[in-house]
Amino acid sequence: MYEIKSLGTLSFEEATNLWNAGFEGYFIEIKMTMDAFLARMTLEELSPSFSLVAFYNGQPVGIILNGIRMMHGKKIAWNGGTGVVSQFRYRGVGGELVRASLELYKKEGVDIATLEAISKNDAAIHLYKKMGYEVVDQLLMLQHTGILEEDAFQLLQSNTYHVKRGTAQDIHTIQISNEEIKPWQTEWMSVRKDGELLTVYDDTNEELAYFLYKKVLDQTGKQQATVLYQCYVDTKRLDQEDIVRFGLREIFPPLQDQIKRMTMNLPSSNEVIVRILKEAGFIVGNEQVFMVQHLSRLNER
Repeated sequence: MYEIKSLGTLSFEEATNLWNAGFEGYFIEIKMTMDAFLARMTLEELSPSFSLVAFYNGQPVGIILNGIRMMHGKKIAWNGGTGVVSQFRYRGVGGELVRASLELYKKEGVDIATLEAISKNDAAIHLYKKMGYEVVDQLLMLQHTGILEEDAFQLLQSNTYHVKRGTAQDIHTIQISNEEIKPWQTEWMSVRKDGELLTVYDDTNEELAYFLYKKVLDQTGKQQATVLYQCYVDTKRLDQEDIVRFGLREIFPPLQDQIKRMTMNLPSSNEVIVRILKEAGFIVGNEQVFMVQHLSRLNER
């Protein structure tokens, strides 16, 4: 009924128009210009060759953006968005695109397929579960705009820490690096252009934690926001809470600045940092589910 082709069969303008039509009336506004669409494809390593379009009678009616990259020795695929034009929703287009994508992933030797879905989008979550995905975590976009209280992230004990600053790529040098599969947009490769890394040490120079983040600047170079992408603390430490508080004070200063501070897809399973941010006045701006499918297990059968 539907013909599935590579996104490369469309022009840049056609692809952008299809994306915008596919997400018209969606839970959040994600309409893009052609420049923004192409910039996102490049920055987030979404591939026209791996992305797909559904056609009906020669007309494009659905789109799915896909990317594949190596992380921690495994080949990871990401569904960066599945959109269907309004007239064809609930007519099986999304299912055909997801099914074709999974076949493409298997052909490319993908170990783990990942995606995120808006928590309120029950229809999409049901579809992905039907296709073999499972929810493994809840993802929070916590945010705070304006001045933070002076005692925000205050240490609970008289612990002494120091830091080292670097770029996103320096995450490879971290000894305590967390190799769990993470949401695609929070990995260092998605912020390699302007991401920063803060590593926390104790007095013996033992690594305690790292924070991956970036500063968002306007066209004049003035800081508008700070976005936290990853936070990982050595789970063996008894002073985890103070380590998190110390790191947050280092990446979010100065507290009196009227800027936006937020997290990108922070796993709710990271209970310590979620609680500390909420205590400081951060609120949930958006919530998604993190879904994965272990394709390597299927390929071994």
